[in-house]
Amino acid sequence: MSTPSAFESAVATLLAALPERDSALLKKANNFDLSMQHLGMGAWVRNNLGLWGDHSSLKDEMRAHGINDEDAMSHFIIAGARAVLNGRTAESALSEDLD
Repeated sequence: MSTPSAFESAVATLLAALPERDSALLKKANNFDLSMQHLGMGAWVRNNLGLWGDHSSLKDEMRAHGINDEDAMSHFIIAGARAVLNGRTAESALSEDLD
């Protein structure tokens, strides 16, 4: 798997990797449900989408949106996947208040 270089491609990579059951659960997830994905899906995102490296264009793009640490980055990538599953753009998740 190649490391995505942009937020939208990171979301697409996550969606392609999700089993159908997980996609269905993510589609229905509320913000609390998303926060509970930190250790499972969030760890997969951080480990497989290049968030632990020192520099990447994906991390640069997310930092430009004020998302500065890897945990938050993985959270917003998952939120972007939820947005797409619900018929919105992945980018719409970047402006959500996910607290």
